[in-house]
Amino acid sequence: MLWRALSCTRDYRAHYNNMVFNSKIVENKTVGVTQMYEENPDLITPILSMLAENITKWSNFLGDSWETLVMLNKMSESFTTVEQANLFAELIDKNSEFFGTDVEVLESALERVKKNLEWAKQRLSNLNNYLRRK
Repeated sequence: MLWRALSCTRDYRAHYNNMVFNSKIVENKTVGVTQMYEENPDLITPILSMLAENITKWSNFLGDSWETLVMLNKMSESFTTVEQANLFAELIDKNSEFFGTDVEVLESALERVKKNLEWAKQRLSNLNNYLRRK
């Protein structure tokens, strides 16, 4: 419940950093990140930006680069804007050496995000119009 409540505060970053970074259990850290953007989709871009600012720091707090990669891959399933896709692409590009050969997981996630955005661009307005008529 506390993680969910944090997603509602405007000062989420300070609370978030304190709670996530002070937790001793890696699972709590990943759950904390996930809860934040799942409960408040408006936080996806700021959280992605926060991760991109210092991926090494986050990797250390989450245990290793694989945990970070898994979390980013899961987070990418919630991306809905070109801005998020671009930020994600930039994160991947800047940190490809950090993730090593595992970066392919993130590159595949990025391709999925791009396909989803393209689908939405081509079909979402028609779907919205259809639903309004019903």
